[in-house]
Amino acid sequence: MNQKFQEISQKVFATIKTYPVVLLFATIMAASVVFVIDNNNAINEFFAVKLIICASLGIPIMFSAKMLSQRVGKEILWITIGLLILIGFYFILPENEENFDEVYAFVLIPAYILAHLFVSFSAFLTNKSEHDFWQYNKNLFINIILAGLFTSVLTI
Repeated sequence: MNQKFQEISQKVFATIKTYPVVLLFATIMAASVVFVIDNNNAINEFFAVKLIICASLGIPIMFSAKMLSQRVGKEILWITIGLLILIGFYFILPENEENFDEVYAFVLIPAYILAHLFVSFSAFLTNKSEHDFWQYNKNLFINIILAGLFTSVLTI
């Protein structure tokens, strides 16, 4: 039991060390969701909604930046580029909820699709192995299905 606990804690710390920015955005998103749920109709609620949108977009962007930096190098550069994209995206969104209309769906939907597609090939920009690319994407697909299944079981 003690050995399993140590093994799990080592994996947790390795994950935190490897993907700190991704986990930071996940934490920001989770805290913003809790804030919106707890403070219904609060004054700064739309600020939290904008944080949710940007943080949920930041997870795949920062993961892609990390994958790209592991292949190419220059981690600080790729993280900075990802942060600048997210800051720009934050300022593209309107300041208040009244101006948030269906036009922003034409910005949000392609941004999310492109960010998630970037995850699928960012690790292979320098690697030309087609077999490894498809194995990686197969594993991503299987993990998405398993995450959906486990989430459904926990929700039910």
